[in-house]
This record gives sequence, structure tokens and C-alpha cells, in this order.
Amino acid sequence: MSGESPFDPARRSLGNGPSDGRRSLQRVRLLRGQPRPSARKVAVPLGLGALALAGALGFVLLRPAAVLVRDGAGPIEPGTLLVADGPRELAFSDGSQVLLQGGSAARLEAVDPDRVELVLERGHLEAHVMKGTGRTWRYRAGPWAVRVVGTRLSIDWRPERAAVEVSVTEGAVEVSGPRGATVLVRAGESLQRSLQASAAPQPEAPTLVGEPQAAPDDLRREAPRGPRRDPAPAPPPVPEAREARASWKELLARGLRAQALEEANAQGVFAASLEDADALTLADAARLERRSDLAQLLLARVVERAGPDAPEAAFLLGRLELDAHRVEVAQDLFHRSVELAPEGPFAEQARGRLLELLLDKRDLPAAREMAREYLEHHPGGAWAQLALRLEAGGSR
Repeated sequence: MSGESPFDPARRSLGNGPSDGRRSLQRVRLLRGQPRPSARKVAVPLGLGALALAGALGFVLLRPAAVLVRDGAGPIEPGTLLVADGPRELAFSDGSQVLLQGGSAARLEAVDPDRVELVLERGHLEAHVMKGTGRTWRYRAGPWAVRVVGTRLSIDWRPERAAVEVSVTEGAVEVSGPRGATVLVRAGESLQRSLQASAAPQPEAPTLVGEPQAAPDDLRREAPRGPRRDPAPAPPPVPEAREARASWKELLARGLRAQALEEANAQGVFAASLEDADALTLADAARLERRSDLAQLLLARVVERAGPDAPEAAFLLGRLELDAHRVEVAQDLFHRSVELAPEGPFAEQARGRLLELLLDKRDLPAAREMAREYLEHHPGGAWAQLALRLEAGGSR
């Protein structure tokens, strides 16, 4: 229709709108802030429904999702023994991964929304655990347990030597073992332990000094009478006994490595003669805190005493010397570790390191001799393939 306004169709649809009485009632409700009856009836059910939906969603979001595990052959159920003839990768549905090296065996003990537990029966594994899942991972290797929430790490467990090595490249893990102490291992650190070292007895708690006891009546002696003197001034009050400080062992058991080293130094421990087991424990703390000077001091004493813990101390001291680029000293210490215990828990690693050092020095005759010795004692060891190539005439 010509001359028709664009709003005319809308006006025809709406008609005259609400009546005057309905408009008045709407104005009164608007001024009072009173909702419409129909809106009030619907608001409560909708609010309750929204709360219920939010609660359900919160439960789903806060609770970790179920975890599925599979490898190249398919899904893996809890309780399955996993034997790796070659590298075998386990993929978890939350993105975590575990790689078993050839010759290793592990058992998947538990997989549920809150935890994953894996037992390394023998060999070597490397793991990448995703962060932020709310799930706790626990690895076990013999008597040692490794607890982690999110990190990258590797574990090497040799049951025939009762030796474990835990290395962390990202994050941190807690390692607990037969000695009862829990050690925190951070990124860039590694921890080697064996059952060869025995736990040392805990020291008794220091006795607190209290008020002096009065002497019995029959032991009292009356002072001889003399000229009267002014009473002597009262002695100053005896301060109350202070609470005993925590020992370095107690601090170390709580994971406070730096404080434990400070307390040991304050108590003169580094200048004293420690039991070998205590010296190894304190040396571990010093190594992990990057106090190589203290670790070298403690380990050198253990090596010098040539007791049951000396092979381990010689190997660890050799590693510290190698990190400091003192290759000749490290080589002598690895030889010393092998001499002290040719079939001990650290003999394979010491021979393997010697093999690498001799190759780096391009001393092929000595390297081939070490390769023959290595294969004689460790035919299925980690350096066996390298030793076989050398024995066959290769250079690497």
C-alpha cells in the first residue's frame, strides 16, 4: 500500500495492546518489584534444577576420569604381567606413557580414577606422567616405592643385585625404602641405593635438664654457726630447658635436606667419624643438594675404611669425579669399586663406565679387554651390545 509506514504491519498485528486495567496492574507490579505469578512458580523448579545440574557437573569434573591402558597388542587389564622382549610402550588414556626396555618385566597392579600402581619386577622403565589429572602414580621396585603426581622419570631395578636407580628429568618424586626414610628427588637428580647397606640405629633423644632434686634429709649437713651476715643475693633464675633440636636424621626423614646438612655441620658431624651407613645417607643428601664437596668428603672416608659399603661409595665418588671432569680419578675409583666387590650390586655399572671411558680415550686394546671382562660377568647387561661389538673388532 502506497504511503504506508514500515511500522503499520506491526501495529495491525498488535492491535490496541493490553487493556487500560491490565496496563495499570503491570505498572503497580513494576513499581513494587513484584514478579509475575507465573514467573515465581517457574523460578524455584528451574533454580533447583540448575543447582542439581551444577552439582552433577562438578562431581564429574572434579573426579578423575577412568583410565584405560593399552599397548600394541590391545587393552591391558590390572594384574597383567608385562614381559618386554624388546621396547614395549604402554599408553594411558590420560596421555601418560611408560616405556619398558627390552629384557624388563613389570606388573600393572592397579588402574583406577584415583591411582595407578606399577611394579617393576626387573629391568628398566621410562615414564612420562601427565600433570593436573588428580591421579597419584606409585611405582614399586623391590623394597623401594616411588610416588609421583606428574613428572618424567626412569627407574632401573636389578633384583639379582638388589640395586635400584631413580632418575628424574622433570618434576619431583618421593622415594622410600627399607631404611624408612623418604628422600625427595627433584628434576636433574638421580638416586642409587642397594640393600647392601644396613640401617644404623637411631640415636636416643637427648635428655632434658630439669630442676635439681633436693638431697635426702640424712645427707643434709647443717652449716656451722658463725657471725651473722647479710643474706647472700639470690642466684639468677635458671632458664627453663629448651626443646631439643631435631637431629639431622629427623630432618632428613622429613625431606628437609638443606636443613639436615646445616644441622649436621652444626653438630660437627662432618669432622667426626660416622658409621658407613650414616655417611652414605648424608652423602646422598649432599649430592642431591649439589654439595659435592661434602659428599666427596663422606664417601672418601667410607672407601678408605674398605667396609661392606665401600664398593658403593667408590662408585658414587667416581661419578662425582667424572661430573667434575677428573677422568683419571674417576677411572681409578670405578676400578676400586670392582676390586672391592667383583660381583657386587655396583660392579656392572662400574665396568660399564670403565668401558665408556676407555673408548673415549681411544684405548681400544684396554677397551676390548674390559669388554671381555664385562661379558664374562654381565652377558645380559646394559652395556652388553657395546661390548659384543668391541669384542668382534668394532670401535663402538
